[in-house]
Amino acid sequence: MIQADMDLVEILRLDRTMQKAVVSRFFWMFDHHYMSTPHKESHLRSIIKGLTWRVVASATILVITYFTTGDMETALTVTGIEFFVKLLLYYLHERIWQQVPRGAVRKLFGQKPEELA
Repeated sequence: MIQADMDLVEILRLDRTMQKAVVSRFFWMFDHHYMSTPHKESHLRSIIKGLTWRVVASATILVITYFTTGDMETALTVTGIEFFVKLLLYYLHERIWQQVPRGAVRKLFGQKPEELA
């Protein structure tokens, strides 16, 4: 029997059919909650997401530029410029998307959520 307060170990003890039912129900509940609840990120969250992504992306561009040019000074210069320009662009991109209501893109293309799966 499936219960709302089951933990992972209990779910793993179920047979495959019941496991699929539990997982399916979980994703349905998550999707239903997520789609019916307005989700807006704070400015701080957008900034933190931008910063953490920029660290990863800038480390990548540093390595690529160094191996391409063989010059660490050039690699650091390119990385420094790229870090701040793309951080600003990412932040603006996030804030613009916050203005787009959830489901608007699906409506634009005439698709229902179940058709995307």
